[in-house]
Amino acid sequence: MKLYVICRREPYIPGKEYHLPESGLSPHGETYWSDTPLCDKDGRTNLGIADTLTEHIFEQIRLAEYPQMPSRFISTFASTAGYFPVWQSKLNADNCHPVFTIEAPIYYSLDGALLKCLGQDEHGTTFFEPSFARACARLYWAGKSVRDYNEFAEAEVSSEMECLVQYPFTVISILSDEDLLLLLR
Repeated sequence: MKLYVICRREPYIPGKEYHLPESGLSPHGETYWSDTPLCDKDGRTNLGIADTLTEHIFEQIRLAEYPQMPSRFISTFASTAGYFPVWQSKLNADNCHPVFTIEAPIYYSLDGALLKCLGQDEHGTTFFEPSFARACARLYWAGKSVRDYNEFAEAEVSSEMECLVQYPFTVISILSDEDLLLLLR
């Protein structure tokens, strides 16, 4: 199946087959195994740490309860044509990153909206709740939707299906501006 990748790192080369790097981690995995500061330069809590904690909680649940599923740390991420506009608006709204078509023999479609594990209290303070992240991780690895979680039942939350692509995969082409516009319709 043809999938679409927004390449936010070193651009892919069309026609090339990509394998898991020697480090044993995909670029995504390397991001979340690197150092993440707890505070920004002004001493405020770095909300990026919540992303790191979320990824590690998801990995903990995968290892314990869904060991047959591939780790997000050794995967690359793509989208089907149907969900591509969602990911384009989140990751590439200014069109500064190239988009590639790939063919991947093994991938899993999972709801990336379940990784939004930050909440807000009645005062508008943002917080991270590990038990909430664990509940979301269980739904994610079971292949459920964000709409299957009671906390989101009343909210205006939409699925953000992502394709967890396993290595190796082959880059077919870079999307032209015309093809990108067609894909976004």
